[in-house]
Amino acid sequence: MKYTICAKDEYGHPEKRVIDPDTNKPTEFDDHESANVWLIEAARTGKVDVKLGGYSIECIDEDGAILEEVAQEDAEKAQEDANRLITENEDVRQAVSTLIASRQMYAVAVTELEFIMERLEKKAHPLTVDVFLQTASNTASEPFDETILFQGLIETIFPWMQKVCKQHTEEEIKERKTEQLEAEERRKLVKVPIGVTLDKTEDPLLTKGRHVVFVGYRPAIRVLLDHITNHVLASRADDHPQRLFTVIRLLQKAKKEDGHERLIRLGEQDWANCLVTSKGWMRIVGKDLLPQLPAMPDLLICDDMPMAYEGFTGSHEATRANQALKEFGRWCKSVGAAFVGAVPMGADAAPLLTGSQWEVIKTHAVLRPVTVIREGDDLKEGQCKILVGRDAFSMVVDEDLLKSSGNIILP
Repeated sequence: MKYTICAKDEYGHPEKRVIDPDTNKPTEFDDHESANVWLIEAARTGKVDVKLGGYSIECIDEDGAILEEVAQEDAEKAQEDANRLITENEDVRQAVSTLIASRQMYAVAVTELEFIMERLEKKAHPLTVDVFLQTASNTASEPFDETILFQGLIETIFPWMQKVCKQHTEEEIKERKTEQLEAEERRKLVKVPIGVTLDKTEDPLLTKGRHVVFVGYRPAIRVLLDHITNHVLASRADDHPQRLFTVIRLLQKAKKEDGHERLIRLGEQDWANCLVTSKGWMRIVGKDLLPQLPAMPDLLICDDMPMAYEGFTGSHEATRANQALKEFGRWCKSVGAAFVGAVPMGADAAPLLTGSQWEVIKTHAVLRPVTVIREGDDLKEGQCKILVGRDAFSMVVDEDLLKSSGNIILP
């Protein structure tokens, strides 16, 4: 069996045999080792234009045809021996590790050389780096003293590599932080699709930093907030189809079956009266929310704003809701989230939102009444309509839904 050296095509397959310039014939060797020695010497001396990564040693038959099956068998056997030796032989393992490290050091040096070229005040020719690489390749192929090589590694190369690697790491961290900050700023600009129009002329999108407060019959409020929760979790951002939304929901009862990776729910036992002290809400954020949040929140929903701030005995519910709005609104602004809150009532009639207490809320948020309509041509038996504002938004639901304890339909 004979061996030859073949040039590889763009897919790494042997394409044609290399011509030996001394004989002007295709290379041919009696054994694999002789072929390997010739290839290395040719690459070192420039005898032929050979790049070690672009050529392979193949078996040939009597007619000079490449024996692909034999080559495959040799490759498999070589792979088996390599796997065995790398496990059993410490010297082999150290030598291979050095080969890997030298390639990695080469990559670091090339990257730094390119950075240096970019930072030069007087720009060099675009092919200058290629000249350096060719010169390095030629110089490295010449005979050398291993003692001098090792001394250079200790005194020059290793200290330089340490400095460059540290610099690259710091630059990567800085670049990564910049990218994260830019991505966070873009996230804050994305409007939240709440699925409820607040005015007939508006889209059902809520800008980050904007606040909405619904006031009305408690069961209707709960159904409305369930609808908003479902809609936001099932939606994707307009600017990027892969961007999903994360919601925090403060509700009366957090049921296990309502769990979702992007919906963080807290029952009233965890958040009731959390705004009485200045650090109460932040304590909840650190203890209950941050460990669960998969990403920065896009929407905070509070089912009962007065419950978050009980205040003084006899204080008006609107006054307590306004205090909650200030605290929650301040936090939402800091994290880039929208806020939807509610002031639930005991009656299903249209709430009367007049008086100075409600006017204060109107200066900081969009205030909308929520009414239950039980009669109408578009309603079937057992149905009712939940109306937001002056018919800005409505949804027809079964009466039984108002009696249930929740209906979060997760996407």
